[in-house]
Amino acid sequence: MSQELSFVSMPLVGNASPLNFAVFGDFGLENSRSLPRLLNDTAAGRFDMVIHVGDIAYNLQDDNGRVGDGFLNMVQPISAAIPYHYCVGRKIPSFLKFN
Repeated sequence: MSQELSFVSMPLVGNASPLNFAVFGDFGLENSRSLPRLLNDTAAGRFDMVIHVGDIAYNLQDDNGRVGDGFLNMVQPISAAIPYHYCVGRKIPSFLKFN
């Protein structure tokens, strides 16, 4: 059975204080140098949301999807705590792109 997770969503419009976003791109299993900082800052409550602007994980489909699984497991401590928005980048194969 999977671990049960939860996160806090954004406050209602009009009740919100300024929001803090982490915005980055080109981030995957092979290029995750900023992961320790992102994990620490998320745990410390410094971000309200993450926007990942492309090139997620690189070759998500490789090794029968295990690369994608590894990436999602790597970012789970962040995405289970705050909203995490992905944008498809140019390195994602065309058959995986969202139309």
